[in-house]
Amino acid sequence: MTRFIALCAFAALAAAFVCLQPGIAQEKPDKGEPVKLPPVPAGEVSPEGLRFEVPYPRGKGYLTLSRQNGYLRVDAEVQLLYNAGDGDRSIGSAVALVLSVDGYNGRILMHYPNAVWVPKAAMPVFRYEKTYTKESAPVNSAQSPGFAATSNVRFSDRWTTTYWVNLRRLITAGNTPDSPADHWRAAFHAGDSAAYQVFPEGVNGQNPAITPERMFTFKFSTLPQRQDEAQDPLAAIAAREDSIYKDIQSLLATFSVPQNASQAQVQEAFVKGFAALKTMGKAYPDLLLVKFLLWQLGLRLGAGEGVDPIGLLKDYLEACPSQLRVHVNYIDTLIRAQRKPEALKHIDLLLASDMAKGHEPTRVRVHLDMAPLLIDAQEASAAEKVYDAIKDSPVLNTDLLQRLRYTVGASRAAAALGNREREAALMNLPAREPGFSHAEVKPLVDYARSLFQLGYEDEGVRAAEVLCDSPWLSKSGSVHSQVRIDMAEYLLRTNYAADKAYAQYEAALKSGHFAGDDVTRFGCHIGLARCREAQGDMKAAAEIYRKLLETEQARLTAQQIAGIRQLLEFQTKGQSQWEEELKFIAEDAKKQNPRLTLETTKGSIVVELFEDDAPNTVASLVSLTQKGFYNSLSFHRYEPNFVIQGGCPQGNGSGSGGYRLKSEVSRRNHFMGTFAMACSQPKGNTEGSQFYICTSNGPNVLNLSGSYVVAGRVIEGMDVARRLRAGDRMVKVTVSNLRSREYKPETLPERR
Repeated sequence: MTRFIALCAFAALAAAFVCLQPGIAQEKPDKGEPVKLPPVPAGEVSPEGLRFEVPYPRGKGYLTLSRQNGYLRVDAEVQLLYNAGDGDRSIGSAVALVLSVDGYNGRILMHYPNAVWVPKAAMPVFRYEKTYTKESAPVNSAQSPGFAATSNVRFSDRWTTTYWVNLRRLITAGNTPDSPADHWRAAFHAGDSAAYQVFPEGVNGQNPAITPERMFTFKFSTLPQRQDEAQDPLAAIAAREDSIYKDIQSLLATFSVPQNASQAQVQEAFVKGFAALKTMGKAYPDLLLVKFLLWQLGLRLGAGEGVDPIGLLKDYLEACPSQLRVHVNYIDTLIRAQRKPEALKHIDLLLASDMAKGHEPTRVRVHLDMAPLLIDAQEASAAEKVYDAIKDSPVLNTDLLQRLRYTVGASRAAAALGNREREAALMNLPAREPGFSHAEVKPLVDYARSLFQLGYEDEGVRAAEVLCDSPWLSKSGSVHSQVRIDMAEYLLRTNYAADKAYAQYEAALKSGHFAGDDVTRFGCHIGLARCREAQGDMKAAAEIYRKLLETEQARLTAQQIAGIRQLLEFQTKGQSQWEEELKFIAEDAKKQNPRLTLETTKGSIVVELFEDDAPNTVASLVSLTQKGFYNSLSFHRYEPNFVIQGGCPQGNGSGSGGYRLKSEVSRRNHFMGTFAMACSQPKGNTEGSQFYICTSNGPNVLNLSGSYVVAGRVIEGMDVARRLRAGDRMVKVTVSNLRSREYKPETLPERR
């Protein structure tokens, strides 16, 4: 947990703002063929203004010019199938209004109808200007903004934006503050890669000065007059943006805690921030940013703070109904909450919507997003039908990423239905010649990584197998070998796929592509040893370290040699301790030791408790279990190839059973499968109800020996323990095989 806890959402938004460089989309390449363009439209006069219809390939738009408060008022409305244009990203897209007197010199007024962008002092990202001339490409303007803009982004598939432009401030050829021009040329465009449109057609998107004759014209003095606003629109919008900016700065301060803050302080800051966000939402009910952050923070706080993540997601969707990613989160959350009928109904709604029809890339994306959710809901047959509906789409032949998504999902559906032949055929993608480049493979690897990072590990393992073991990348040489290494690292982090990770490290080494790359080659050998540690095989791990020292010593630095020797020492010492442990296990076989059975959401785990080595700790565990204390509690901490931890009634690591225990550190050491007690201070009499299970024989596990109380070991269900993650629950915990005595622990009061 970072100690400066500005929300990750704020960090992402801030990064987006810093990197934001508004620009004009490139025009389509000239194929050398004459293009017959439609006449430049003159617009239709109505009481609202001079109105133009803007054609979109997948929708339509309108542009209306009028006068208000002495300014040029520009109302734009865009109706698209999804997301205002950039359907592969989060929210909104840019619109730009081009204004010029002579056509060869002018201004481009950029606006982001996007309530998720964070305003910045003095120059909010809602307003941005560029100048253009016939001689040079558009450049950022140092002039103070001469316009203001506001938007309604409550519905991202149909949004409006309004400009108020002070024409006197647009200093360009033929227009001055003292003698403002009356006749103007103009152009408009909105959207980006997914729904880009310049209006009128034929205006050069890179530099309008190249095609001045294609701009439409209007006379400011004859535009219909709107009723003036009581407050100057430019001043009103500037005041609102300044207010939002100040509130956001205050909000960020709420999330700031000292460098040495405790977990409780961190949690308190999040709770206060959540309350501040709700207050801000009342002040700006149309600000999507607030709904976005409430949703993100609600996921962080969870039900423990009385947060309803489903309700927050529903609010967000009502504000932004075309956000496909939010729909996916909403359905996924419903499934996890055991609200399957609602989830299936929502999936049907999306598959029948306009997003799932018409525009082929969008149709494919909707199907690829919905089908995995059906599998999660144990509706594999329905998922297979969804995949079959797009199996012949040309998108899957041209878009490598969507092909990989289809392969991973469709093969997973086949596996769920027990159709191993179909599963194997789907995953065995044919080799491509010529092979893939690094640039082509990167989005595929990023997708596989994201599956692991987001917790969809089974899908991640499947994606890794497609990339590494099908013929698909076999013609790609070093690219394929690097992918093997990248995927091996993530396979290893799952705990349960260490054998698959080992195979990828081994294949990368055997390829010979890293013969001259010492760093990568050494890393592969270390990876092989870590895989063996994750499998509990200390002897094999030690042998890899030993062989690495023998065969590569001449190429290793002194620091590398020291590090490998330390890793070897852990495994060597661990083997010695395991020999002792085997003797203790033989003794345990002759005893009547209690057994805990943890029925979890991933399966059952049976733990043998070491009553003679930690009698008071075992008495506490038995007593709490008999009271039903552990039933329904979650596992709150997961560290790859280290531990899975649970037993906190608060669900965040801060709770206990209401008391402390004396530390009973004994002869028992730590290994994969060890069941031990968590504490805030080793040997400090701070054990309570929380426990952890070790999931590897790595140095981080072996290093715990002698400092923490070992209460037992897993004797059944270690495969289940490896698959447990933070958020999984103990449905029910029972105890059996008790001795004929009262299990009443001696306790110490909790520290305040």
